[in-house]
Amino acid sequence: NNMELGKKLYNEKKYNEAKIIFEKIPQLEALEYRGLVALQLKDYKIAQQYFKRLAANSDLIENKGKFYLGITMAKTGDNKAAEALFDEVIQQNLGGKQIVESWKK
Repeated sequence: NNMELGKKLYNEKKYNEAKIIFEKIPQLEALEYRGLVALQLKDYKIAQQYFKRLAANSDLIENKGKFYLGITMAKTGDNKAAEALFDEVIQQNLGGKQIVESWKK
């Protein structure tokens, strides 16, 4: 299916090709990968938009939206916003919590 093809292309670092596939998928899961592709392509404004939408979704069992948004903010040099997001990830027990905790050790 398209999701698996998109993931395969992403894992092969074929980000532009993966972007085309993920943009055709309406599923929520594709939103995360759309953001990851934008992050890899250094399109930080687009990545922020995707990750904000992901973070706002409460239907996911594990939502890494704020975690990825924090990474994006750090990449743009906004370390204060990144730190605040990482603190939220820990306090709210969100996806990426263990990674953030390991960084803080």
